[in-house]
Amino acid sequence: MLVRHLLQYCLRCPRTPTNRDLNVTTSKDTAYSHLSPEAQARIETVRRIANEVVGPAAKSVDQEARYPAEAMQALKEAKLLSAYVPQSLGGFGSTLVELGHMCEALGQRCASAAMVFAMHQIQVACVVRHGT
Repeated sequence: MLVRHLLQYCLRCPRTPTNRDLNVTTSKDTAYSHLSPEAQARIETVRRIANEVVGPAAKSVDQEARYPAEAMQALKEAKLLSAYVPQSLGGFGSTLVELGHMCEALGQRCASAAMVFAMHQIQVACVVRHGT
């Protein structure tokens, strides 16, 4: 189920040059306004990273068929790689819906970065659910 939800959001925005040229909206009147202020702030952080780091590197990632290292480093520095980890274990305790919005924001700028982030969160969910 986690895979299906994340992929729905990641695949919603195809990887095209026109998407890379767009600035991802940061309006507070978005589809995630029902989420907590903390969740909204995390999504806005991902949107900022998508615009400032992920988007500019997307062409290089595609042309060279390489790992989106810049994107993952920026997400790591923002501590978003542990977004799905429960708060009791030191993570943010993000929901699947929140993760979906994060993947969507990344996917609007670089589908490769969005997919790597989604697959990372799927592995985190396995560890959270089943242990080490």
